[in-house]
Amino acid sequence: MKKTFIILLLSTTLFAQSKDTTVVKNKPDYRNHINIPEYDPSLMPMGTTRTSTGVWTELNPKVPRVTYTGLHFMNKDTGWACGNNGAIIKTTNGGKNWIIANTPVNNIILKIHSYNGILIVAVGFNGTILRSTDRGETFSQVTSGLTADLWGIQMINDTLGWICGTNWSLLKTTNGGINWQTITAGL
Repeated sequence: MKKTFIILLLSTTLFAQSKDTTVVKNKPDYRNHINIPEYDPSLMPMGTTRTSTGVWTELNPKVPRVTYTGLHFMNKDTGWACGNNGAIIKTTNGGKNWIIANTPVNNIILKIHSYNGILIVAVGFNGTILRSTDRGETFSQVTSGLTADLWGIQMINDTLGWICGTNWSLLKTTNGGINWQTITAGL
């Protein structure tokens, strides 16, 4: 038993003194990414980078300093971000500059989506649905009939779209978001 213990002890000690192995990982490519930081009231800029260094550059300082929760780009230049306090911002130059959209609400907007770049729909807390038909310059509120938080929006084409949310909420539009029908079958 003593010999087994000594052999085990020596092999463990010798193994612990072996040379370290280095694992090489490929560096991630950070070029042309958009960053939405985690919530920290003192650090809420929208950021972008154009180099592989991973250094983030603060964008337009006039952008509301809120937590941004949703981001949708139609192409490399045109996109929208949404967040707390009813904030929706738009870029037409790949995130170099952002324009503040007019919204009629002050609650959290969680997601934003567009199929064609003209009609934009955003959803958020307390059944909030916002709709824009002027490429996201201004938004009007659409009645959802729900108080549930709406977490997802997907426009399939110019007329057909779906919204999902808490409490098994599921809504459908067939007229470009003018009206939303609650879907209950099978839920």
